[in-house]
Amino acid sequence: MNQKYGSYYSEAYYLDGCGINYNDRDYWTKQFGEIARRIVELYRPKNFLDIGCAYGYLVEALRDLGVEAYGVDVSEYAISRVREDIRPYCYVCNAAEGLPEGLPDRFDCVSAIEIVEHLYEEDAQPFIHTLCSRSDQVIFSSTPDDFKEPSHFNVQQQEYWAKRFAQEGFLHDLNTDLSFLSPQAMAFKREEKSQLRLIENYEHFIRLQQKRLVSVREQANEAIKGKDDYIEGITEELKKREQVVQAQKEKIQAQKEEIQAQKDEIESMRQEYREKYRLRETALKREKEEIAGILAATRAREQQLQAAHDAIANSTFWRLTWPARRLVSGMRRIGRGKPSQEGQAIPAQAPAAFSELEKPKGIPASEYMMRLYRNMQPIAAAVSDEKVDRLNLVTDSIEASHLLGGVATALLLATEFAKRNNLVLRLITRDVPVNPCDYLNILQLNGIEPPENVEYYSDHDRDENGQKATKMFVTQGDIFFATSWWSAVAIEKTSLRKRFYYIVQEVEPFFYPYGDEHLLCDRVMNNPNIDFIVNSHYLWEYFEKEYPNIIRNGVYFEPAFSKKLYAKAKIHPKKKYRLFFYARPNNPRNLFGNGVLLLDMAIRQGILNTQEWEICCAGQDIPEIVFCDGSRPVHLGQMTWNEYRDFVAEVDLALSLMYTPHPSYPPFDVAVSGGVVVTNTCLNKTEFPLCKNVLLGDLDPEKFMETLRQGERLAKDSEQRRRNYEEMTIPRDWPQVLEKTLQKMGEWL
Repeated sequence: MNQKYGSYYSEAYYLDGCGINYNDRDYWTKQFGEIARRIVELYRPKNFLDIGCAYGYLVEALRDLGVEAYGVDVSEYAISRVREDIRPYCYVCNAAEGLPEGLPDRFDCVSAIEIVEHLYEEDAQPFIHTLCSRSDQVIFSSTPDDFKEPSHFNVQQQEYWAKRFAQEGFLHDLNTDLSFLSPQAMAFKREEKSQLRLIENYEHFIRLQQKRLVSVREQANEAIKGKDDYIEGITEELKKREQVVQAQKEKIQAQKEEIQAQKDEIESMRQEYREKYRLRETALKREKEEIAGILAATRAREQQLQAAHDAIANSTFWRLTWPARRLVSGMRRIGRGKPSQEGQAIPAQAPAAFSELEKPKGIPASEYMMRLYRNMQPIAAAVSDEKVDRLNLVTDSIEASHLLGGVATALLLATEFAKRNNLVLRLITRDVPVNPCDYLNILQLNGIEPPENVEYYSDHDRDENGQKATKMFVTQGDIFFATSWWSAVAIEKTSLRKRFYYIVQEVEPFFYPYGDEHLLCDRVMNNPNIDFIVNSHYLWEYFEKEYPNIIRNGVYFEPAFSKKLYAKAKIHPKKKYRLFFYARPNNPRNLFGNGVLLLDMAIRQGILNTQEWEICCAGQDIPEIVFCDGSRPVHLGQMTWNEYRDFVAEVDLALSLMYTPHPSYPPFDVAVSGGVVVTNTCLNKTEFPLCKNVLLGDLDPEKFMETLRQGERLAKDSEQRRRNYEEMTIPRDWPQVLEKTLQKMGEWL
């Protein structure tokens, strides 16, 4: 019985032979629950038989609605997967050969859903006979076009099956719509009709269908007309936006031309300074030669005097007159006062300061620290009497590949503050030249307009002492904005104002062992002349205990993750899922080594199956890692904002470690894109109430494995993951979250 067909429908078949994995009970019980509800509405059956019931999803759904339902299937494996309380009502049999004993003789309705195409042609009519012998109503569906499935032996059109059912005295019930089941689903009913009655019924059905088509056509025409109006409106809007974009392009082009003019002016000044330097160098060389001549003459004269002195000291006259000279010397001491005691040291006269020519080689002690920590050097500035109010943001660089997270946040905050207070915004970079296009791009991605006036300055090409040929003009109207502790040190020695702003986005002393850098950083955190802006309540709560100076002179905000930047999540089951490992070997706080060990441990324990999961690493200098099963992670390297945004939209699960109280940005990026995140607790960072898709685990390996196991399950649970995504409260609007901070900064101003 089972040998002819049953071997086709093993465990492997139900993984992908039914489209979506048939083992996904959440998905299929929901689908068959809706089908069962519609069947009960149409047929009101007291009992029901599903032939080809597979895992019995329809049988259990009908029984849950109070219908006495039964099922049969040719696959022993499929019947073994039926829900335990439903299994007594499901049987293994080949319906083409008859039904087993124990079933009722008659049923109010019988179904065969996508079954008959799996039978050989010679078994089709006996199978249909079995359906028709047990009920007067049959729900029937068979694909008319899927020839690719290997077990589809008899794929036919609807009219073919209507003819076969007619042989059993069953006609297609045109008044019963089963399209909720499938487009090809048909209702058959035992009926005896004359030829004239059949013609009348079919003509009636055709007339109703034509009437419906006319109505649909009219609705379609109305919809097309509405869409035409909509498209026309969109076209007008696009034209307006195109004009705005063109104006922006022209503005950017004008800025580029202005920058080029500044570059040309700078190059001209460089040439002028080079010529002055060459002339000065020539003059200094000549002076050096003259001094060298004087020194040579001085040494020759010194040698002459020393020779004369030696000749006198060794002469007979000098030795004979020694007693008289000693007597005269003693009398002079008596006249001056008490002579010094024998053996008492006479203070030596302090040596004269080194002349320029005698200065020793080496690094001046006063300059050593500034050379060692180059970004603490003050900006080479010149005081100007111009009347301008300006906000100066000082950062290491503004580059497309470095604009993830903190740098972008500082730029957005500075932009909004400059616009609110009608300030010129000057962006100052210290490591590389500044690119205006990168700044404008980050604003566009977050839906924020730039200030009316933006200036750019870079001293990346300064010399070892921090000097630069073209100095930056500063006035009393210049307000400074630090983005790190070292830029705060530089500002303190540059600004004409006593106070300035500093955005703190980490516990920066954590980055260093107890040494020079830790000490310098700690001094900045305790500087009473800084107005601190803290990124996240996690850091604010930590600073309340450890750095009360920041709390006294600070304000905090929660970061936002723009809806314009991050697309709406697309959460659905997959054959292969994607895991994002936030890998940063060069940043100790991200625990790269522990992350690698935890992933390998999860693979070894079967939590992560690399046949189901693609592990991707994003970051710099990632070594070639091989996991215990021989698999390797995919290395994505550094990404631009656009590349990173598109990547996280496809992430199902992220492992993002941060050994500080700050949660870092990747958990937010992944969560607002619909993914699940596993991260770690640290100090006061013990929960993540903004989104249930972000799980925090203890860094103890065994405890963390349990958190990772929960994250893997949640990533595959599409429904729960979607609910968590829809219920999350992560801020999505920058101007809204920055309102309190901007107001406070204005008060400080």
